[in-house]
Formats: sequence, C-alpha cells, structure tokens
Amino acid sequence: MFIQICFAFYFFDDLERTPTELRRSILHFLGANPNKQSGRLRADHNGSAGKEKLRLTDKVRSYLAQFFKDELRACARELGGPAREWPARYGFSLLWFFIDLADDVDLFFWCDWLV
Repeated sequence: MFIQICFAFYFFDDLERTPTELRRSILHFLGANPNKQSGRLRADHNGSAGKEKLRLTDKVRSYLAQFFKDELRACARELGGPAREWPARYGFSLLWFFIDLADDVDLFFWCDWLV
C-alpha cells in the first residue's frame, strides 16, 4: 500500500501582494474549484483592514531580525520565492548571503588543505 502525501507552503508576502491569485492557488492545490464564489466575501477581503494594529519599533524589529538572522538566510536559501528578499529587507549583506551559501556547499574546502 502506497500513501501519497501532498504538501504545499505559501508566503504571507503573496497574501499581501496578490491575495486573489494566492486563494486561487490554494483552492487548486486542494482540488477545489477556484472559480466558484465563496459566499459574499471577495477573495481579497481583509477583515482586519482599518483596525488599529500594534506596530514594532525600528529597534525591536532590528533586534528580532538579528536574533533570527540565520533563519532568515536559511529560508531565503531553502524556500526561494519571496523569502529571497527577507535578508535584504533587514539590511543583511547580499555578499554575506552568498558567502554563507558557498560555505554550506563546501566550495571553500580547498582552504583546509592549504594550512
């Protein structure tokens, strides 16, 4: 007996940019008809729009970005898509991103035998 497991992941970035297309993609993945109306709400309906939200200060945002720096870089590398923009969004050098990537695939292995 073979069990097929289907898995998909979606980005909040896509929800912000193209909510209608994201909804279509999710419904298609689930096997539903993306052209069918889903009640009275439009696909891009945002129930939280206009509500007051607690904003992060620049200091707190910077601290969180530094704390999750490795995770942000790993997501950019592993997930691709909008995640590739995350390190730059928080001011992490693109150069260091590529150095980390190269290091992860051991492109600098030759340094070991030089010593």
